[in-house]
Amino acid sequence: MIPVIDGLLKEIFPRENYKNAGKPMVLHYWIALGQPNDNIIDWVQKNPQWINFHNALHLDLSPLMVSVLKGNNVIAKFLLNQGADYTIADHKGWTAIHHAVVVGNAVAFDLLKNRNNVNRLCNFLKANHLDLKSLISVKPAEDQVEVFFLREAGKTTKCTA
Repeated sequence: MIPVIDGLLKEIFPRENYKNAGKPMVLHYWIALGQPNDNIIDWVQKNPQWINFHNALHLDLSPLMVSVLKGNNVIAKFLLNQGADYTIADHKGWTAIHHAVVVGNAVAFDLLKNRNNVNRLCNFLKANHLDLKSLISVKPAEDQVEVFFLREAGKTTKCTA
């Protein structure tokens, strides 16, 4: 977890606002504030209707995005298996895979890359003139950009646009 991201999540989902947040936001707060995974899983199983909830007050972040940003890949995988919508976009048009790239969450990227259109991610980054080198490791090729995430086994995963 990048400390800046953890701090940002605590600003968006401050502990003192949790009690007044309402049931639709419980999952967001629990993930952002680091509730035990067993509690989160139990709550989702009892309240599956909230796994895709997002609102403008909280930057339109979905629970899946919060788990990716938090680096809680156990919950990210669980939410995906429960049917979380990985195509939901936040207030900037970013989906969970965009957030995985920005925070360097290679595990979440691997979970999402087979479900999401990776070329869409690369095109999004290029279209928004984002400095890829500041976000991730980039190796240029003739007329494409290859984005690499190192895996534990020393292999790479790439997206090409």
